[in-house]
Amino acid sequence: MLIAKMPNGDPEIYTAVQGEGPSSNKLVVFVRLSSCNLQCNFCDTAYTWFFQPSPKAKGLPIMHKYAKPVWRSEYMMEMGPKQVADEIIKLAGPHFKRVVFTGGEPMLQQKEIMEAVNYLKADYHHWDVEVETNGTVKVMPDCKFMDQINCSPKLASSGNKKEARDNPVVIAQFLKLWRDAKLHHLSFKFVIQPEHLEDDLAEVEEWEKTHGIPRSLIYLMPEGITEDRIKHGTTVLMDICRERGYQFCTRLHVLLYGDKRAV
Repeated sequence: MLIAKMPNGDPEIYTAVQGEGPSSNKLVVFVRLSSCNLQCNFCDTAYTWFFQPSPKAKGLPIMHKYAKPVWRSEYMMEMGPKQVADEIIKLAGPHFKRVVFTGGEPMLQQKEIMEAVNYLKADYHHWDVEVETNGTVKVMPDCKFMDQINCSPKLASSGNKKEARDNPVVIAQFLKLWRDAKLHHLSFKFVIQPEHLEDDLAEVEEWEKTHGIPRSLIYLMPEGITEDRIKHGTTVLMDICRERGYQFCTRLHVLLYGDKRAV
């Protein structure tokens, strides 16, 4: 498995309180996977995919707000699924059994995630497994390892082309899995940038109508990596969610720790 590497050489697998989405405030083990098929201009984990030489050199439209390209060897490592499972088990201990596979784009490694989850469930049958995804990679038929999908579709303001970031087949698959009760929880979290507020909100409404997403599953979250920006976005979006009937989430980890890794 391709795992994000910390500066000290350890894998970016760690315990924290979930800071976003429907399972906010729950204690989890995060597993940060490397590589992504999209290139968001505000991504706060760009070190999982924005490698030297810069993707811009390949003709890709990268103008990142916060990050510069990094060397793959310094920010990525490989681990076997059993190694990953063993690390998760060690960190979780006896008190909680919830793991979040995040990224990057975890669904690019779903076979390996399923193998790691099988090791987890061999150790202790009941694990709550969340996957955070951009909603562009289809779930393979034999990959029945997820209890919860936290889907974060990307809007035009992310800098990605529509054909890359909007895959109706995948969104329909997620909704069918949820309606067929093969998922316990499903959410669609849209990251809203204050400087693109009206355009972002109009596009969220378009997503809702075009893909048939129930409003109760839609979360709005402010974009940002600083406390001030998140607080400002929070005050704006809370009122909008109240008026329009969307769910709301902030970025708790940013409010608590700022722009730090493994928190």
